[in-house]
Amino acid sequence: MRNRIIAILSILFTTLSFFACEPDNTLASSDWNGNWRMSEDIIFPQTKNNQNSIKTSSGTIKIDPNNERKIIISGELFGLNPSFSISASVVSSNATFDQKVGIYQIKGTAVLNNSNQITFNFTITTENSNTETYNRIAIRI
Repeated sequence: MRNRIIAILSILFTTLSFFACEPDNTLASSDWNGNWRMSEDIIFPQTKNNQNSIKTSSGTIKIDPNNERKIIISGELFGLNPSFSISASVVSSNATFDQKVGIYQIKGTAVLNNSNQITFNFTITTENSNTETYNRIAIRI
């Protein structure tokens, strides 16, 4: 009986040790870090002044130094003022974001396809509820 209990405990300990050694895929990969350029310009939805504007489409992404499960996307990547940034939660090679930046609400996802390409799917909504949806690819520059 004692040998049987020891055998069961050994199997249980081995199983727990195996699962404890699996890598944590929720951390942001260093492949996110760098300078990126969108495949197309972003034409922001009309504001209160009924004006659309074309925005620049390059910027930077870095891992949040305070949280390894987040990335910081510079405002320039979405054509915003360079002083703005978007924080995105990362699970493996997928990121999600939903943040108010100035007069815009930006919500979407990003997929790190490989170390040189990210696919962004996002919507931009103005304070008067005009919304535009975008699907863009960013290439490392």
